[in-house]
Amino acid sequence: MTGKTVQQLLFRLRWQAAVDLDLMAFYRTVNGDTGSVYSSHYAGGDLGELTQFPFIALNRDAGTDAVQGRHEEVLRITRMDDMTEIVVCALNFSNAIDSQQQTPFSQYNGYIDIVDDNGNTEQVPLNTVSAGEAVLIARVISTEQGAQLQMENRLISLTDLHDLPGAEQLQVDSKKVVLTQTDDSYQLCWQRQQDDICLNLKWQAPSNNSGGGLMERLLMNTDHTADLDLGCFYELNTGETGLVQALGECFGQYDTPPYVLHLGDDRVGRAEGETIRINGQHLAQFRRVLVYAYIYQGVANWAQANPVVTIRQADTTELVLQLTEDRPVCRFCAVAQISLQPCGLKVTREMRFFSTLHELDDAYQWGLNWLSGQKH
Repeated sequence: MTGKTVQQLLFRLRWQAAVDLDLMAFYRTVNGDTGSVYSSHYAGGDLGELTQFPFIALNRDAGTDAVQGRHEEVLRITRMDDMTEIVVCALNFSNAIDSQQQTPFSQYNGYIDIVDDNGNTEQVPLNTVSAGEAVLIARVISTEQGAQLQMENRLISLTDLHDLPGAEQLQVDSKKVVLTQTDDSYQLCWQRQQDDICLNLKWQAPSNNSGGGLMERLLMNTDHTADLDLGCFYELNTGETGLVQALGECFGQYDTPPYVLHLGDDRVGRAEGETIRINGQHLAQFRRVLVYAYIYQGVANWAQANPVVTIRQADTTELVLQLTEDRPVCRFCAVAQISLQPCGLKVTREMRFFSTLHELDDAYQWGLNWLSGQKH
């Protein structure tokens, strides 16, 4: 495949070891602009877009809890006409944030499958025997004949990575914390009490494996029927209780009680997902917040959509909660409780599943009245 002209590419990273690997792409355009596509769990990260510029997209951030299991990330490139160079790398996040415990890539049994627009596949083992932070997998270079793939598969340092076009803004730090066990908790210390709390839900729409050509099925992910939703219960110091969610158009209010605002319903699993903002100017008004997610339609269980909830305030540590449990009859999940402490926020992982939102309410004693509803 090296040296051949290509029009579309798929990079699939797979590994099973207890490590957090991240697939990334960096590029330079014909106009000299630079950019990147990598996990939004990094500050400033962007999963990209397939149907508009940069025509590069990453499906998800896998293995964030750095435990053993079947991990997979897929990076797709559907158009290269606007680019002079695209560089694809695999970053070892675990090594990058811990300089004292460096492990060679060869110990992870990881590999990358590269598929071109003709369905040709080349498997690239991540087998460098020296310890380091990243592997430069390949470059896609613009030539007079068209875009050509150049394989490299070589170890590079974090400094070398930052020298790549578009990688200057990548911030690799330990501000990503994954809560993996029920009742795990984490204290987010105040930076500025007026900063908003941002709740976010992202998921991956299941691929459509019927109809269309090979690269259409591999690259375009055209089935956008999965619809997951983010919501939260709130209790204010006044005793007022309620919820904010897209269902029933309960989007809340930002500047007036309840000081919680849902920014919009995402029905197709877009890169930005769904976001709820809690007004940081009024945090003292809250007693507690319960963050929940629910499957509105399109998937049979949580694991099928790979949903991830993140909780963050300004530039503090980002808390990551993955909903990977297979609970086909439980469409509602209490994800985390947030309580306001004098020194910051205490976030406790819940991951309790319920068949109805009414059952979830009863379990956490919010005492709301319920009517059936649907989206319009």
